[in-house]
Amino acid sequence: MDLFEDLEKSKSFFELDPNTKHKIIQSENIPIHVYIDGDEKLPTILTFHDIFSNYQMSFQTFISHPIVQQKILKNFHFVHVEAPYHEFGNKITKKKIGKFTLEKLSKHVENIVHHLKLENLILLGIGAGNLVLFRFACNNIKSVKALIFFGGTSSTQGWIEWGKFQYILKIMNIWGITDYVVDSFVQKFFSSETIKSNLDLLENFKLQISKLNPVSVSEYIRAYSSREKIDSDKYKNVFDLDSLFIVGNESQDLEDSITFYSLFNKVSSTLLKLDSKGALITLEDPDILVNPLILFFIGIGYIHLNKYITSSTSLAKNRNQNEIENENQNQNQNQNENKNKNENENQNQNQNQNQNKINLENENQNQNQNQNQNQNQNQNQNRNQNQNQNQNENENENENENENENENENENENINEIQIKNENQNKNQNQNENQNQNEIKNENENQNKNKNENKINLENENKFRK
Repeated sequence: MDLFEDLEKSKSFFELDPNTKHKIIQSENIPIHVYIDGDEKLPTILTFHDIFSNYQMSFQTFISHPIVQQKILKNFHFVHVEAPYHEFGNKITKKKIGKFTLEKLSKHVENIVHHLKLENLILLGIGAGNLVLFRFACNNIKSVKALIFFGGTSSTQGWIEWGKFQYILKIMNIWGITDYVVDSFVQKFFSSETIKSNLDLLENFKLQISKLNPVSVSEYIRAYSSREKIDSDKYKNVFDLDSLFIVGNESQDLEDSITFYSLFNKVSSTLLKLDSKGALITLEDPDILVNPLILFFIGIGYIHLNKYITSSTSLAKNRNQNEIENENQNQNQNQNENKNKNENENQNQNQNQNQNKINLENENQNQNQNQNQNQNQNQNQNRNQNQNQNQNENENENENENENENENENENENINEIQIKNENQNKNQNQNENQNQNEIKNENENQNKNKNENKINLENENKFRK
């Protein structure tokens, strides 16, 4: 499906929650979009999102979840700081955007905090947003009470990550946000189970991605790619803060997150690994995060245990009432289903009886047909046997005639052979006789010649003597 089709049908997915306050605050001549949820008199949780996302993609689903509103939003208010030019539909160009760095982004956060006069902050970041908030905490340690990091890394960029981001940046520079780019980040943010089963969530997420500005997205990626290694000795004050690390066991940053967590004080830090989850758990499964966050807030003294138990009890009562109603509905449904099943069974029995009757009639017809066919076959067999007998008799007669003819032919051939032999013998005899006669004749002629020669010789001798 083309990512840019039917966007008008999903306008509501791009709209802010009506209870969310939206402010645009200038920071070093750059407009920073800030979103506020909850009662501003309550303690503050300040958030910053990951690359290739924004406030709405990362936190709006989480904040609007009923259990989050009932258990967390009653005790805190959220201030969401968005990376520059990351709001939906932004049209900033390369010439005007300037260069992003993690330090500059953390400076924007600092300016927002000062502008809104915030203090005693709980920082909540996702992915690259963790590094922005970590740098803010290093420079403003007195304003920070605790850290909540989803994933994250403390190391510099490796060769594989560098090659992947360079390829993505090149594609976005030429063609913008393509299907390949979108699929790459879907694999990064979500677990395989979510990708297979939650198609609506993925489709909406892809529609949101299509509304981001590839120029600003690219700048945030470059800033994240240029990160420096976090030195454990240099930031000891930050490592001693109360901190909660949450990472999905299918996140691409799992090992890096564990390494990042290992830098923190084990007394005040906790690592939570969630099965079958990716990197963007706030969107993937908000419900699973509620209890770990509540327990963390109880541990750092922001929520009283008795208050939590009371709210949990009321929730349990509501759940029990809902469960009873659901059970009654299920019973009614089961009764209706059983009634329908009985009716269907009766219909099936009647149908089976009729079918059996039809089958018997068909069997009888088939038997009669088979009997007729057998009779016809027997008659045909008898006819064929008679025909075969006649054919055999004719064949025998023909064979006898052929044998007699062959015998006569053989006799004639023998006679002819004898005659030919006799003729050949006579010819040979005549030839031999003629040869003998010729030989005798030749001998006589030779004798006469010799006599004449002798006679001549004698005459010559006599002449010579004389």
